[in-house]
Amino acid sequence: MEIKSYQDQAELFVKVYLLSDFVILYTSVICGICACMMVYDITQLFCNVYFKSYPSLSKIKQIEWSNQSLF
Repeated sequence: MEIKSYQDQAELFVKVYLLSDFVILYTSVICGICACMMVYDITQLFCNVYFKSYPSLSKIKQIEWSNQSLF
């Protein structure tokens, strides 16, 4: 019973505050994409500085290595 109450409150919150203004929804998606891009770029910089074998990897292997930081 208590869980149902929390679920109802969460649904109300989503309907009233998040879905009422689509600017919030679109802004959060864009901010999420930008955050992922920043993590990807920071990982490349970090790997170039701290891992000596990173620059000797092929371009495909470097991309694979950088993608692992996102998961």
